[in-house]
Formats: sequence, C-alpha cells, structure tokens
Amino acid sequence: FVISDPTRLWLYLDVTDMDMTSFRPGLKMKLVTKAYPDRSFEGTIDFVGSSLDPATRTRLVEVEEDLRRSREVLREAQRISRIGNWRTDMTNWSKSWSEEMYLLLGLDPASPPPATDEQRRELCTPESFERLVRVRDRLLAGAPSFEIDLELTAPTASARFVTLRAEAERDPAGNLIALHGTVQDITERKLAEQTLRMYAEELDDIYNHTPCGYHSLDRNGIFI
Repeated sequence: FVISDPTRLWLYLDVTDMDMTSFRPGLKMKLVTKAYPDRSFEGTIDFVGSSLDPATRTRLVEVEEDLRRSREVLREAQRISRIGNWRTDMTNWSKSWSEEMYLLLGLDPASPPPATDEQRRELCTPESFERLVRVRDRLLAGAPSFEIDLELTAPTASARFVTLRAEAERDPAGNLIALHGTVQDITERKLAEQTLRMYAEELDDIYNHTPCGYHSLDRNGIFI
C-alpha cells in the first residue's frame, strides 16, 4: 500500500497477464489482504498499466479506495458511542475536529475549533478549566498523555460531563509535533455517581442525627 495523500488512498496491485481481462478502469472492487484479515477495502480502478513486467509477468493496477464509506462508518460509530476525536498540528497550529466533537461541546460544525484559552474557558466550569490548564501544561512540558473529566457549561452541548484524553506526538529529537485525543460523553455515569453520593449523605445524616440508638448483629445474632 502506498499513501501519497492523507485524504485519498490507493492500492497498487500486481496482476498477472492471464487475469488482466477482469480489470478495467472504472470497475468497482472489494479487496481483502492477509495483512488485514478482518478488513475489506472497497474502491474503483482508475489506472491499468500497459507494460508487462518481464520478470513477474504482471501489470500494475491502481485502485482508489472509497474513503467516503469509511468516514460514514466512523461517523456513525462515534455518534453511537458518544465519542469525538481531535488533532492539533503543533508545527502550524492547524486543528481538526470530528463532527461528534462539535455536537458534544455544543459548537457549530461549520465553525473552526476554539483557538484561544478565552474561547475554551467558555466551554466548561472555571474549576474544570483550571484543572485542564494544569494537565495541558504538563503535557506540553514533556508528559506523554493525560486523561481528565470536565464539566461542560455550554447550553447547546449534548453532554454535561466528558472525559478528555490527549496524547503527545514527538519527533526523534523530542520536539512536540502534534497533540491528538478524544472526548467522550460520561454524563450518565456522573449523574449516577452524584445520585449515589446524595443517598449516602442522606443516610449518614439520618444515622448521626436521629434521636435514637442503633445496634448491629452478626449472622449468629451476636451484638457487634
């Protein structure tokens, strides 16, 4: 496989002269390989070589993979799992977000990702933002990754609580070249934790302030 453009993927096949009658430009194909036994590649032939390799008796066939289907599958998977992904190129400060990222944080997918701390501060509570800045600064200073739970405040956000994960990419010299990660909706878990905490506090209050005594017995009926 040769990747020459991150938005397009070509598969280069060496096809025997005997099988060439089955290959022509524009033909849709589905391919499987031993390298990726659990994955299939769908694409369209856009080039068929005219010269025959005398050593292998094969011709070159170029197939462009249909990445649109792959992107649709990824988009649906992120929607169901309530998880978005993001990437920041530190060499030119370009940012890319998945559609689910925008939905989780309540932002317009047609707008660029937040680029300043002032913009990011508006997305979560002050306490969450302070913790985010601390772990982000450690990542920039050399830490390999971080994971942090944040409470969102945007009224249009589809999530109230999220887990932000980030990893650093560095070149062989240790220079930071990119950051990437995910944001996952954990609202249901957080609300359940809050409910359990509230019940525990209520029981503790009843136990400590109700004007009566308590005793406990073990399984044999003995006071403990």
